[in-house]
Amino acid sequence: IIVDECQFCTEAQINQLKELTEYVPVLCYGLKTDFRTKLFEGSKRLVEIADSLTELKSICACGRKATVNARFSNGKLVTRGSIIQIGGDEKYKAICYDCFIKLKKQEKAQDSILKMTKETNFYQRKKSKRFLTKHFFSKKKKFFS
Repeated sequence: IIVDECQFCTEAQINQLKELTEYVPVLCYGLKTDFRTKLFEGSKRLVEIADSLTELKSICACGRKATVNARFSNGKLVTRGSIIQIGGDEKYKAICYDCFIKLKKQEKAQDSILKMTKETNFYQRKKSKRFLTKHFFSKKKKFFS
């Protein structure tokens, strides 16, 4: 029996596959972790009860061993969202943990800058409205004096 994408199996399904090994060989293929670097339910159970594990290695663009299945949207690293999202090379890229952390820090810094820009724009709009209000009322007072 060959099972592909076994990371999507439930714990119970992995237990059933283990029971089948009494009668036939069972080979399971799949990812160990999701885009957040958390173990999938099926993968977690496989690590716990498999007779043997063989890791198929991938290399990050920087040359290190790729251990993270990073998800991207519009060229930006995604660290939140639904765990299961169908996609291939257009959404996922194998990268090393160091590159993952660097990208996470860059995204966090960009989000902080965006937030500060929004807050600054809000403050400036509020300040200009206050100025316009004061200016309008001060002219009004002079007009009625």
